[in-house]
Amino acid sequence: MNARISLQSVVTRSPRIASRVLDGQAVIVVSDAQKLFALNGVGTDVFQLADGRTVEAIVDAVLAKYDADEKVVRPDVVSFVETLVDAGALLVS
Repeated sequence: MNARISLQSVVTRSPRIASRVLDGQAVIVVSDAQKLFALNGVGTDVFQLADGRTVEAIVDAVLAKYDADEKVVRPDVVSFVETLVDAGALLVS
């Protein structure tokens, strides 16, 4: 787990993005970085759950929705959140 993103980190969507969910998959444009992300269903869930929740609450929501191993989901969610933070799509506090 990265020291910068912890399970207690609170994440929100950046105001500098444009996003739309089509057929259960999010498309995100980060205007400052001129980057485009097309997310799968789980990635879309994580992105939509980044509404002021902690990373731990997002992990719990993903585990409640999908039949997956917590030992896999937890580091995957942290890593994905970090990727979106680095790209400017999410903010962390």
